[in-house]
Amino acid sequence: MNAFHPGRCVVVHGDPHPANALLVRTPRAGAKSGYVFVDPEGFLCEPEYDLGVVLRDWNEELLAAAEPLALAHDYCELLARESGLDAASIWEWGLIERVSSGLYLYAYGSREHGQPFFTTAQHLLAT
Repeated sequence: MNAFHPGRCVVVHGDPHPANALLVRTPRAGAKSGYVFVDPEGFLCEPEYDLGVVLRDWNEELLAAAEPLALAHDYCELLARESGLDAASIWEWGLIERVSSGLYLYAYGSREHGQPFFTTAQHLLAT
């Protein structure tokens, strides 16, 4: 997207990673099957934000790929196609989340866990 549009904002989950997705064991209104997200850190943002968070978590796969940039763009296009949202915004949020996650982990003394986020970001920006 060319610019941020407040009218597109929704309440995003804020932290939609696999550990926050729980299997629906008993159908109920709004969650008849599949998975539901728990432990939200909700705030107003464009809907692509949460998909950018999902995109940030594929460090191992991207670092192992022969063409990490192409694979990352494939993931991004898949998310955009399945959601009907903007691929460029998902891509941008994914890069922002990748770097901010690395900074967060470094700030809390976990350089070992933070470094793959930076390394992956460097690969994606350098290729």
